[in-house]
Amino acid sequence: MAKIHSLQIQNFRGIKKFDQTFGQSDIVCLIGRGDSGKSTILEAISHVLSPQWNISIQDSDFTDCDTKTPIQIQVTLREVSGKLIQDDKFGLYLRGITNNAVIDSVDEAEEIALTIRLRINKDLEPQWFVFNEQQGEVHISAADRSRLNVFMVSDYVDRHFSWNKGNPLYSLLKQNESEGVDEEDVIINALREAKSKIDSHSFPELDTALQKVIVSAKTFGIDISKVANTIDFKDILVKEGKVSLHDTKVPFRLKGKGSKRLLSIAIQTSLAEQRGIILIDEIEQGLEPDRVQHLVATLKKNNFGQIFLTTHSQDVLVELSTSDLFLMRQGASMLKTFSTDLQGLLRGNPTSFFANKIIVCEGATEIGICRALNAFKIEKGQSNAAYQGVRFADGKGSQGVVYTDGFYDSGFSTCLFCDSDLKKDNQDVNKNKDRLSKKGIKLVDWDSGDCLETAVFKYLPFDAMSDVLACATAFKEAEEGGDLTIHKKAIWEGIAAKFGRECPSTFTAETDSPALRAAMAKAATAKNKSWFKSQSKGNELGKIIFKHWDAISDNKLKHQLNELSKFIDGNGL
Repeated sequence: MAKIHSLQIQNFRGIKKFDQTFGQSDIVCLIGRGDSGKSTILEAISHVLSPQWNISIQDSDFTDCDTKTPIQIQVTLREVSGKLIQDDKFGLYLRGITNNAVIDSVDEAEEIALTIRLRINKDLEPQWFVFNEQQGEVHISAADRSRLNVFMVSDYVDRHFSWNKGNPLYSLLKQNESEGVDEEDVIINALREAKSKIDSHSFPELDTALQKVIVSAKTFGIDISKVANTIDFKDILVKEGKVSLHDTKVPFRLKGKGSKRLLSIAIQTSLAEQRGIILIDEIEQGLEPDRVQHLVATLKKNNFGQIFLTTHSQDVLVELSTSDLFLMRQGASMLKTFSTDLQGLLRGNPTSFFANKIIVCEGATEIGICRALNAFKIEKGQSNAAYQGVRFADGKGSQGVVYTDGFYDSGFSTCLFCDSDLKKDNQDVNKNKDRLSKKGIKLVDWDSGDCLETAVFKYLPFDAMSDVLACATAFKEAEEGGDLTIHKKAIWEGIAAKFGRECPSTFTAETDSPALRAAMAKAATAKNKSWFKSQSKGNELGKIIFKHWDAISDNKLKHQLNELSKFIDGNGL
């Protein structure tokens, strides 16, 4: 029936002013931190396109309770068809879309459009209009708005399972209009049949008590000998809501939250076959990860209309494309979009997209170090990464530059935590550092030629390096089993092979030297023999660093880790 091209919101709840063009997007997944305004956007759409004749509005729905400034919500719809665009309806108020912009001249447009506006003044009475800059405003009725088939799945979906006017089931029934079916009579006639069957049942269980009433009434001079037990017609025909969906004999409104939301979505998907609009707030609620992934994948594959949804779940994101995602920040006047370059990160590290700040880590070891740093900050009573909305994203080596650019361009405060070694696979990172820094991206790296392990081993005090060797040996024993002495020997043989000349047989305060530490770093990063190339192992290395934090002198290692800490919450360690 129609799809939303653009949306404007003024003075509604937490949104003072908002203007977003969705263009040709058929799936719009709104993400962002809590209280950023995602649900408010869905509510705004639900209100302006509501099939109800009235909606409940309070003073608190006005931004900062400012009732002097009206609430105004406006949507421009594309792919509008049917009765709404006929001349006797709103054909004279049609607008157009050209180069993704809304214009009033239909003759110059690439496609026609219809703008609907909801305005609520301090009297709290909602008014709906079709709007055109040249023609002005004209009222649009609830019946006409109901033709757009817009419904919202939220915590209050119980009404979706009854056949009331304005509910999705009733809209499905109305689709039979073209077949000559009078939908208003269908339910009433069915209820009349049910009433006749009830009337034919004499309720024998009540006869004994009823006979006593008949005798007593006769005493007072009233003849009720023909009285019968049945149901008052008004109790059946008050409204169509008396008929609702049941699972066997259990009303569907009593089912679990996940099942209710799935059925509501199923009903609305049937409507969307006629190009309806589905609004789903927190789509993952009440569903296991596999069910929500299946739901999102199915909606994306079988989508005939337009879907707006919000989520806080990584299970939702992995089934979508970056082009489906729109980021809402608290107080923002428009949404941020994402580059297709971030598609790989969306699959591998979807939680990053929910952050306020991103530390793009060159690899798993760096992520482990960041996790240890975060734990150390908590231990010291400082603010933690989760509180600050900071996520650690795996940059997958040279892809880190692409991810860093992508996140920064999407409005994230971004830091790149990377190596400075001269290996071929690190050249793309090195050559982009100046550009990234000038762009405004925080860089945490090491001296030229150094990777993480080189810098850590270069600057740790002796006792900490002894712990590093013990940790590497323990990892090897845990992975391969066998005698610890054998693994100690294997670790040292790897170091000796990188030393390049007669190597000390042990690591002591006397044998400690820059050359020996450099050999240790090379052994620790040897291909297929690395000591700390995983998040868990990097975390253990980080624990050693922060265990000896006070003993580390004022060097590059301490300075750069302090810079990471400052990026998280503005405070050093």
